[in-house]
Amino acid sequence: MKLAAPFLLATLASAQVAQAGSATGIMNVSVNVHSSCTVSAVALNFGSITPGSATDAQGSIGAACTTGTTYKITIDGRQLFG
Repeated sequence: MKLAAPFLLATLASAQVAQAGSATGIMNVSVNVHSSCTVSAVALNFGSITPGSATDAQGSIGAACTTGTTYKITIDGRQLFG
């Protein structure tokens, strides 16, 4: 153990202190954004109905897509959006 102490002191004495710094520059980056859409709908509530009679209800459907994404929403062949 007597030899270890002088070696440890010599190592500590010669160690350099690291310092943080900053730099500025230009870094080129690229990204591929995949087309995607999120579709939302509000549930329809028809309330109480009489069987065999026509009953109307209202709701909403929406879509949020990445820029440039084309979409089409249809119900029973009738295009609503897109």
